[in-house]
Amino acid sequence: MTSKYILQMLVLTAFSLMLWFLYPVQAENEFNVIQADHSILDAINEGGLVLYFRHGRSETSIPDNYPVNYQDCNTQRPLSKAGIEELKVIAPQIAQLNHLQAGEVIVSPFCRARDTADLLFPDHPKSIDILQMYTAMLTEGEKAPVIARTRELLSEPVAKGKNRVIVAHAPNLAEVMGYFPDDADLVIIRPLGDDFEYLATIAADDWDRLLSHSASGE
Repeated sequence: MTSKYILQMLVLTAFSLMLWFLYPVQAENEFNVIQADHSILDAINEGGLVLYFRHGRSETSIPDNYPVNYQDCNTQRPLSKAGIEELKVIAPQIAQLNHLQAGEVIVSPFCRARDTADLLFPDHPKSIDILQMYTAMLTEGEKAPVIARTRELLSEPVAKGKNRVIVAHAPNLAEVMGYFPDDADLVIIRPLGDDFEYLATIAADDWDRLLSHSASGE
């Protein structure tokens, strides 16, 4: 066992403990997660929303290197095989909804977010936003512009008929609204100009229920 491996495992353990203490407790005890019902599909079709995807399940045994090399995916925590397969199931479900009326698709520079966006929106143009980088290992000063940019993207109005899609990270959203979504969750936001309103969440395993309900006309 090499010293580099031991160091990576120590970093991963410390990081996991940090997330356990900072985010899940807050999400479970303070944030009221709203499970989407079929009416949310009509709202998505009408547009004017912000759709925030957390990237798919990742390989937690592989920590990110710091500082991160965005051009080298081998230095980053990748999507897991199970995460990739889950996204491949979600992608055709999203396609049934005209790809969620996606206008702009804004993506974190991390490979796991870029790979998630490519799987969910394979033919849609995407823009990489460095200010959607993963915040969990940043200092407070380094986080500040990322948090400000995330709040701006959640609040800035979107024209009817299209939705702004963001593919990024759970800690970023937790910094802005105290909500740490699960892997591959879709968090639905109504932008209000100088603020935003949380509407609902579609969990990764909830698309079948929503689409079946919609198809039945109930």
